[in-house]
Amino acid sequence: MAAVGGYDSQDDLLVMYGGGAKNLGMADTWFFRYPPPLVGSIFVSLPDPLAGESVAFSSEIEGGSGSFVRFRWSFGDGQTGNGASTVHTFGTPGLYRVEFVVEDSRGEQIVRIVQLSVGLLMPFWVDVSLLFVSLCAVSASIFALVRRHRRLRGGIGGRQGGR
Repeated sequence: MAAVGGYDSQDDLLVMYGGGAKNLGMADTWFFRYPPPLVGSIFVSLPDPLAGESVAFSSEIEGGSGSFVRFRWSFGDGQTGNGASTVHTFGTPGLYRVEFVVEDSRGEQIVRIVQLSVGLLMPFWVDVSLLFVSLCAVSASIFALVRRHRRLRGGIGGRQGGR
């Protein structure tokens, strides 16, 4: 069984024809993308870190030319990192967009992004919830104090004006 085919450099596509049964006029056709596209994922050691905690970032990348020339991490706080894995510490709480870029020897790139919420004393969403509850409690207290103050002033002024 012999195979023949061709390579399209514009689309990086290799087409192979071969096999099959000659008497039935059937042949197999295979399409290969060369090099295969870059695919990958990034992983975070702490999904809800606190400010000041070290967070480990790692990646799994496949495909492309197989020779990776650049790994770049951007943590959304002005800091960057290099390598397939790295460790970073966020100094302040907030929502961060962590971006990971890999480039192979042919110039192909893959970008992966993860949103990370960094809390102050506890996970960020709990910090925000407690802040909201606290603001509501303070607002209710101020409202009650203003109402009480108006009632006391109104009562005193009403008696004096009635005499």
